[in-house]
Amino acid sequence: MGVDYADKMTVDYEGCHGFRGNHGDLSLWIEDFISMSLQDEKENPEERWVACIWGQPGIGKTATVKGLSNVPVNWCGKEYKGWNVVDVPAAQFEEMGDIHGLPDKCVYVWKGLGKDKLGHWVSCEPDILNGWKNDGWNVDYKKGTRTMYSPPDFVPSEPGPSIILIDDANRTSQRILKGMMQLFQTHGTVSWKLPPGCVIILTGNPGMQDFMVTDMDSAILTRMKHFTLMHSAKDWVMWATDNDLDPRGISYVSRYEEMMIGHTLTNPRSLSEFFRFLKKVPELTDAADLKRVQMYAHGLLDDDTVSSIMTFFQRDVELVIDPEDILNGEDWIDGHMKKLSEGAKNKKTGEKETRVDIIAVTVDRLFAYICKADVEASEENIKNFQKFVTSKYLLDDIRHNLCMRVFRKKGMQKWLLNNRELTNLVMEVV
Repeated sequence: MGVDYADKMTVDYEGCHGFRGNHGDLSLWIEDFISMSLQDEKENPEERWVACIWGQPGIGKTATVKGLSNVPVNWCGKEYKGWNVVDVPAAQFEEMGDIHGLPDKCVYVWKGLGKDKLGHWVSCEPDILNGWKNDGWNVDYKKGTRTMYSPPDFVPSEPGPSIILIDDANRTSQRILKGMMQLFQTHGTVSWKLPPGCVIILTGNPGMQDFMVTDMDSAILTRMKHFTLMHSAKDWVMWATDNDLDPRGISYVSRYEEMMIGHTLTNPRSLSEFFRFLKKVPELTDAADLKRVQMYAHGLLDDDTVSSIMTFFQRDVELVIDPEDILNGEDWIDGHMKKLSEGAKNKKTGEKETRVDIIAVTVDRLFAYICKADVEASEENIKNFQKFVTSKYLLDDIRHNLCMRVFRKKGMQKWLLNNRELTNLVMEVV
């Protein structure tokens, strides 16, 4: 498409901070951040840190954090099914009251005598105050009244493993950012404190680019630990396969990773939505269906992306071998691989053009497919997988890369067992 990919990588991540890594790196980094944050909660509560995940729109920053709600956690010796992830859309904050909470007129109530005497400041609201009185509490009117704040709804009321996810943090105003500095450092404000077990994670889009964001100075940035999430076609293919997006779309992204970001409309989020719609149109041979798909695509993606996608669908997508066909051991696969690796004659130049790109897409999709939780590794499936991987038409570097990905993926080594050629290959690389 005439894109200098190396230049794009430099420009796209300008204005981000921290280690640049993929989703797997991010998961490990968040785990370490949470561990250190909970340690600081006990040892140094007045000097806490927050995390900030930087990256392009739509690449899964927020989804990664929200996914922790399904990750079991042991906190203070008690097992929880997952983290309580509280989504706080910072861009909707207009004034500091949105963070402090609403002011409330309060009086002092007490109960008990001597060492057993207890006291609290409680709301003057009749229903609330009468409730305290009915429970045997006395009102000390001599202390007068105080204006106190009711914490906003996003503040957890009980201790436990919670994540305050301040989403799109640098899309709020400078005034709000300044007001949140104490929250970042002490996990509280002048009006309330987060309960034990809470950590704070922010997400942000790159500064110094064409995003409607607020610059953060070093005083704010140095209260954070930073990570930049890089876009990755391989990670996206894994996610898209697991979520059953249209396989034609998965093949496209695997082939054209440079089209994932760096555009006005096109990003992994908008591509995913288009490929979700595409499943409704199994064939693109009918003119009416083709127009329907193009109209929907133009509503989500940039014009050059749509053009690239439609060209790929009409010219190359049928060359990609579906993972199911490989695992079923279809007879035609070997001959097709031969054509891809040896190439077909170009009508204009007369030279053979190999399709290493299509082979690479096929392998990426195969790996993502066998990693799906609902895919059974039957004896026959494993045999057919190994037959494909040991094919003389599969390039050595692609074969090595696939075997190492399978070997390093937890629980996937079964696909390589009982095959001396593949196990020897893995041992050589390891």
